[in-house]
Amino acid sequence: MRKRIILYLSVLSLVGFMAGCEKDGTLDYLLENPVPPTITEFPDLTFTLAKAADTIVFKGTPVDLGFQASVNYYLEACVPGNDFKQVVRIFNGPQDTLMTTTVDKLNKALKSKFPSGSALPMNVRIKGVATVDAGRLALGSSTNPLQTFSEVYTVNVSTY
Repeated sequence: MRKRIILYLSVLSLVGFMAGCEKDGTLDYLLENPVPPTITEFPDLTFTLAKAADTIVFKGTPVDLGFQASVNYYLEACVPGNDFKQVVRIFNGPQDTLMTTTVDKLNKALKSKFPSGSALPMNVRIKGVATVDAGRLALGSSTNPLQTFSEVYTVNVSTY
């Protein structure tokens, strides 16, 4: 009789323990091929001193990693053939759809690579850097950043 009571109590405890467990929640997985950001709209990049205070807006789409992540976006420009080794950073921040700056700021930044005068070709891309809190050497940490790049767009720019 004593064995049966112990067996019943054990089964009852096990059932109670299993009924009290909660689901751990959904797990997020990185897509095998993350969808990179894109630039959907370019402003006119013919700069004049009279329009120095005007705002320039680049429009884009966000990166899709397959889960919600904190992403910082960098709008970068370089001379064609440079392969983005020496970039001019046009914009950086968490905003991916409306990247804004002024004509004057952009003109000053680009003048070192693109001299004043006629329209010159310039390569532009968006770099998305995701921050994932997963440990020191994990993908997405500061030592191993999770980066995605848009396609490279070639546009003409005229600085003053």
